[in-house]
This record gives sequence, structure tokens and C-alpha cells, in this order.
Amino acid sequence: MRKARGQDLTPGCLLPTTEIERPLALLLGQLPDAVMAAHERRAPNELCEFAFALAQEFSRFYGACHILSESDTALRQSRLRLAELTLRELELVLALLGIEVPERM
Repeated sequence: MRKARGQDLTPGCLLPTTEIERPLALLLGQLPDAVMAAHERRAPNELCEFAFALAQEFSRFYGACHILSESDTALRQSRLRLAELTLRELELVLALLGIEVPERM
């Protein structure tokens, strides 16, 4: 996201997902279920497992899809939106767990 901001690129609307993007998009929608499960079972490990699965799925997506170098503007903006949503969810889950997110990895 830092590189995108540096190039003045902004996320856009999500487009219908491809086979590569679909698993990430579906997993992003499971955050409320993970939070509820962690609360109901009093098991913060549910959030840890969700964060780990989300990070793994984003890694697959990032390895398979061009984001910043994508020539189709709409597709690039859609993929940037997926990356931004992933970042937000990971930050939220880590905050719920009381884990500080480093500025840079």
C-alpha cells in the first residue's frame, strides 16, 4: 500500500473475482464469524487462526497477481482494494489480540 500511495494509485471498486482472487475475497467476508466464534468460545486462538489463514491466502494472491504493474486500471484498482481490505482486517484482528502492528516489516 505504501508503494501504491507513493505512485499516487488509489484502490477502486471490487470487480468480479477470478479464480485467484476469489478465495481471498471469500475469506475477507469471514471476519465477523471469526470474531463471534472467538467471543462465544472464549478462545482468542480463533482470531489467531483467522489472521494466519488470511495472511497465507493474501500471500498466494500476491504471488499470483500483478497489482501495481497491472496495465488494466480497473483491475489494478480492484486488486489494490483487496490488498487494502486485507491490511485493515489483519490490523483489526491484531488489535483485538492486543498485538501492536509494526510500521514496517
